[in-house]
Amino acid sequence: MDPRNYIRQNRQLFLSFGVCILFALTLVMPAYAAEKPSEMSPQAKPVEHDPKVFSPDPSYEEKKYDAPGQIDIYGGKSRFDEVRPILELGRPIYLEGPFEKGINILGRKNAIYPGFHVSGDWRTAVGYNENGAVETGLVATRLNLDLDLKLTGTERIHATMTPLNQGGNFTQKEFFGDDRDNDFELRKNLNLDALFFEGDVGTIAQGLSDSYNLIDLPFSFGLMPLSRLNSLKFISHFHRTTGNIVSSL
Repeated sequence: MDPRNYIRQNRQLFLSFGVCILFALTLVMPAYAAEKPSEMSPQAKPVEHDPKVFSPDPSYEEKKYDAPGQIDIYGGKSRFDEVRPILELGRPIYLEGPFEKGINILGRKNAIYPGFHVSGDWRTAVGYNENGAVETGLVATRLNLDLDLKLTGTERIHATMTPLNQGGNFTQKEFFGDDRDNDFELRKNLNLDALFFEGDVGTIAQGLSDSYNLIDLPFSFGLMPLSRLNSLKFISHFHRTTGNIVSSL
């Protein structure tokens, strides 16, 4: 027999059966709910409902919906030219990926991504000094350079130098004033103020052993300035090999 024909012939029977099921549910559900009260932690307690704490949703009927404007919130962005280092060789810094595969010399888990970057700042000031018997006007300049040879994600060789000032004296030119010196003073200085290596014992061991570890032990050695967090700074540098077990002192 066709099931559809059977249902048509016994439609009244199926309707009666459905009504009975609904009636039974109306009797069972309240009883079940009464037997199973809501559970909560001992520290919690129910709070009476206060309709005043709820407010209607904001209405924007007076404002026309701007579909392109909504898209521009996320898609209407434009690229800007960020400041790049003076010299940038190898892997660039602060660029989006994907990146090329690293060099496997120190291990797969500590790959080398070589990159040499030179950055810094150039400061110039103009001043007029009238100090009793001396009256001069001059322009002075200094250049701070940071040279960074990046090896891996945690290892690098870093150096700093100030090629236009020496011994606290800046490259300068006195160009006006009764007591001016017409000579141009070039304070050339090619000495390195800092030259040190820094890395992390855990990452190096991770690459050499080809297994992950939980070691977090940064270190550094070489010619470096010593700075303290209480704003005291040692002007002199260590001219011997030094080491530390923290990234900053």
